[in-house]
Formats: sequence, C-alpha cells, structure tokens
Amino acid sequence: GLEAAAEVLLCRGQHMLALEASLVAARSELFRESAHRVIIRVYLAEGNWGAAMQHYQDYQRMLRRELNLAPTTAMDELMHPLITSHTPQ
Repeated sequence: GLEAAAEVLLCRGQHMLALEASLVAARSELFRESAHRVIIRVYLAEGNWGAAMQHYQDYQRMLRRELNLAPTTAMDELMHPLITSHTPQ
C-alpha cells in the first residue's frame, strides 16, 4: 500500500511525501527492490543524483552482504544512465 501511494505521489510531483512513503515501505520490507526503486526514482525526479547513487550503492551492498545477490535488471536499467554518466572514460 505504501509503495503504491508513493508511486501516485511521485506522479503528482509530491516528492517529499513520495519519499517518506517509499522509505517506510522499504524499511518494512528491506529486500523489496520495487520500494527501493521508487526511492531512487524520487531522488532522480528531484535531481538529487548523489542521493540516488548512494541509495543504490547501499541497497546493492545490503543485498550482497545479506543474500549474496545483485540487484535485478530493472534496477540496473533505472541506474544505467546515472552510472554511465559518472563513469570515467
């Protein structure tokens, strides 16, 4: 429910409320990637690329440490433009 509310709030441009809802959703289910994607999408919508990258890296580390897994293709696709624009050439 919180994740869906966050999606609606994000679409309405209510970034702060969307972020609050998505953070609560992610905390209630730590490994639910879709909640973490909403958080990152909110940060990107705000133009806060640093926070988006930090959240992605924190999530990636948690998955590796706790489950020995990597984020899904959907997460990689969301982050791809940000990662490629900040990769030294």
